[in-house]
Amino acid sequence: MMLQDGTWNRYLHEVDEECHREVEQAVRRIMEKEGVDEQLKAYFSEISDEDQVIVCTDLMGGSVNQKIVPYAQKKNVFLIAGFNLPLLLELAMNEDKVTEEELLDSIEESRKNMMLVRVEVTDSGTKEEEEEFLA
Repeated sequence: MMLQDGTWNRYLHEVDEECHREVEQAVRRIMEKEGVDEQLKAYFSEISDEDQVIVCTDLMGGSVNQKIVPYAQKKNVFLIAGFNLPLLLELAMNEDKVTEEELLDSIEESRKNMMLVRVEVTDSGTKEEEEEFLA
């Protein structure tokens, strides 16, 4: 599917907002339930050595991150802290198993997408210039 830049940006923004809401709700449901440790233990007990699990958490050392650390000691479980949307999209669209080196490359690439956007505000800007910038 081919999208123009403006359409693509709006699409990514909508996906980002929707993903954020869904992840936030899922984490809230999991953390509110009794037996989170038991749920994780049950999930990871069903993971075979041939399976691969990539867990993304928001903060290194945060509560979710700490709960996953014991399971991340297995060679087929990867724990990524401090992710962003480009990384999630790349991981979600990849159907093959990845190596640790490929994950490190993906993480480094995703960091390049984070930047400070400085916008110079002038009184002389026209509506057309604003629309062109935001497209």
